Amino acid sequence: MNKLMIICLMFGVIFASQGCAAIFSGSTDKVYFDSEPRNATFIAGGVQGETPITLEVPKSTTAVTFSKKGYEQTTVPIDRSLMVGYLILDILLTPGYGVTGCLIDGLSGDWMGLPPTVSGKLHKITKEETPQE
Repeated sequence: MNKLMIICLMFGVIFASQGCAAIFSGSTDKVYFDSEPRNATFIAGGVQGETPITLEVPKSTTAVTFSKKGYEQTTVPIDRSLMVGYLILDILLTPGYGVTGCLIDGLSGDWMGLPPTVSGKLHKITKEETPQE
């Protein structure tokens, strides 16, 4: 086989084994995290940080937990949205009438988009809520 055929075959295998969203948009999104009060720590999809900050997190992330000493921990759900364009591309461009792409992107969560900003509001713990020793 000549080199051109091998390269074309390699690209064909790679393309056939991926969904359109996985290829074109990846499996992470950049999200700006903020909190009230600021400098709270958070965990989102296995990624940790301190607010305010912009980080890349997995598109499969469904919630963010914020915490800070002296404040109640709070968990905020993330409203993910379906990126319909990638679903259509999967159906039209991937082998098996879209079955391969739909399975890959659907199971991985790559069809979903995260909002650009996620914020959490923490409530101060009052003396009555603090356990007595």
